Amino acid sequence: MRYAAASWLHGAGMKLGFVSAIFPELPLDRVLAFARDEGFACIEVMCWPAGQAERMWT
Repeated sequence: MRYAAASWLHGAGMKLGFVSAIFPELPLDRVLAFARDEGFACIEVMCWPAGQAERMWT
């Protein structure tokens, strides 16, 4: 399935983006290529330590 940013929003003052965590198995360069190819305006890059890291928030 192919997802695309809504073309009717371009030029309307709103830009679409997404968080990189929605693609947990892809390397960052593949996530960036997807965003570029689908016309997204931004990506919020999210990362965590490898393994069973304990998060400081609930």
